Amino acid sequence: MAKEENQEFDPRPNLSLDGKTDLPSAIINAKAGRKQGRERHRQAVEEMRQEKKAARANDRALKKQGKVLRSARAAQESQRPTSLMSYLRGGRGRGG
Repeated sequence: MAKEENQEFDPRPNLSLDGKTDLPSAIINAKAGRKQGRERHRQAVEEMRQEKKAARANDRALKKQGKVLRSARAAQESQRPTSLMSYLRGGRGRGG
């Protein structure tokens, strides 16, 4: 009985915050939006993971050839080619 009385005098109708959609469908939409966002984020993370994996594989391949003086990724980021002399001189804490 008390519940019925509360429903009668409830000033808020069964509407979402925008005042247009009814609450149940607003809730459904919100859930769908969250699900979409989660999926998009998951894909982005997966993509980054793949890129990192490829970069690591590339570094390993270069290292096997003996061509890598420092991480190929680091070289790519700084855009400065490392010369053999700086490597031998002990640049970046390596070499003789």
